[in-house]
Amino acid sequence: MQTDSTTTSQNTQQKNKLYQQWFPFVICIPAGIIVTVLCLLLASIVVSRVDIPALVSVFSLISLALGSFVSGLLTAMAFRKEKFVMGAVSGVLFCLILIVLNILFFREPITIMSFVKYIVVIISSIGATYFIKPKKRKTKR
Repeated sequence: MQTDSTTTSQNTQQKNKLYQQWFPFVICIPAGIIVTVLCLLLASIVVSRVDIPALVSVFSLISLALGSFVSGLLTAMAFRKEKFVMGAVSGVLFCLILIVLNILFFREPITIMSFVKYIVVIISSIGATYFIKPKKRKTKR
């Protein structure tokens, strides 16, 4: 009977650890996507007022960079010890979401410009982690 309660508590601890590891991604990446959508909305308003079609790709790249920056920043805040690795994971997951959305809705082929955008997303997400400092340990005197 003792082993059953030990096994149950170990399973609960494993579930809690898995929840703690993936829950920030469930919050951080959608937050980055929301920032991207809001930036694109603002960019569409600007482009509708000023008729310069070349600005569309520039605004989309800036919007993706800002969204992945926010995603990487929030992820780094959640994982202070492994902030660089988790920032990279956040950037890669952000790219995978973009690729899936591109395939499902737009059915556009992946081009060199797409790769540039994905690299910018990953670098922006990793770059955001540099702004988060690790927690200082309190020393006992």
